Amino acid sequence: MKIDISWRFVRVWQRNLAVYRTSWKINFLPPFLEPLFYLIAFGVGFSGLIGNIRYGTTQVSYVSFIAPALVAINIMNNSFFESTYGSFVRMYGTVNFFV
Repeated sequence: MKIDISWRFVRVWQRNLAVYRTSWKINFLPPFLEPLFYLIAFGVGFSGLIGNIRYGTTQVSYVSFIAPALVAINIMNNSFFESTYGSFVRMYGTVNFFV
């Protein structure tokens, strides 16, 4: 069984690499820094008001309690934005085409 693979995918990969090289800072830094800003804002701002949280028999600091949730929300938000933004741009382009 011979699998016939087209090598045209290399050009698509090269184009994606060229786009990534020009926009890596914009695509990497905000998703990386956003959870840190949330931790600073909520951790510093609310931790003084809330203090420790009791979980069962242990005391957990507010920052340790909220950090996993903030990271998970940020991951879901970024993946949703990346998925829907490309679809929106394609849809917006086709809407103008038909109008």
